[in-house]
Amino acid sequence: MGRQALIKQSEEYTHYFIPHLNYEIYKDFLLPTIRKDKQIDLENNRRQFKKLDKIIREEVYGLKIKNCTYMTWKDVLFIARRQNMSG
Repeated sequence: MGRQALIKQSEEYTHYFIPHLNYEIYKDFLLPTIRKDKQIDLENNRRQFKKLDKIIREEVYGLKIKNCTYMTWKDVLFIARRQNMSG
């Protein structure tokens, strides 16, 4: 299988994986956390952060992702995989 075919296959897989990851975060983190704590505060609530991190780690296990960065911008959480963390 050629390099371009592998890249295309990975991109297609991503289109199925991301909605699944979003659903797992919603089902296993967002709903239970809102019910219990009434708000999401990953910066100040270490328990919430660890729970979200555990869910993501379990879902991406085996995908050869070296690290994830959790960022917020205008109250939206972004999870990014970055090769170079300088800057």
